[in-house]
Amino acid sequence: PGTERGGTILQRGPNHIIALKPPSVVCHHSGWTGSRAKLKRGEEPEIPMLQRVREALHDIGTRDLPDEQKAKVRKVNLVHRLDRGASGCLLLAYADDDGAEVANASVSGSTAMLIDALASPESTKTYVALVRGEGILREEDFKTKGWFNVTRPIKDESGEE
Repeated sequence: PGTERGGTILQRGPNHIIALKPPSVVCHHSGWTGSRAKLKRGEEPEIPMLQRVREALHDIGTRDLPDEQKAKVRKVNLVHRLDRGASGCLLLAYADDDGAEVANASVSGSTAMLIDALASPESTKTYVALVRGEGILREEDFKTKGWFNVTRPIKDESGEE
C-alpha cells in the first residue's frame, strides 16, 4: 500500500484540505521513515500522504483541461501528522496562501493559523481505536482508572461481551 499513488480527498475548503490517510503510509519523507533510503537501494520508494494529496488535488483541478492548460500542482502543508500505523483524517493547508505570520515562525498564512488552532486549549481532538483485550495490564485495570471508555464491546466466539 505504501507505493500506491492515490489519495482520497474528503473535503476541500478555501484554505484547507481533509484527506483520508490509510494505515502503513507515512505523512512525509523524513530520516525516521527511511523512505528515501529505499530509492537509493533501487527499491520502489514510499509515496507519502503529502505527495498523494498534492497529486489528487492536481488531478481534480485539471481533470477537464487540455494537456497544454494543465495547472501546476498546488502546494500543501501538513497541519498535523498521524503515525505510520494509524489511519484517519489528515488536515492540510494550502501553502501558497498569503497571510501574516502567526506564532509558528516557520510557516505563515492558513498553515500557521490551523496549527495554532489545533494547539489551542479550546481545540478537541478525538481518537477512536479498535482494541482487543480486557483493559488489564500487569494486573492493573485501566478501564476503572478512566484511561479509556468501551462504548461498543466486541463479542467473543461464544457471543459474550
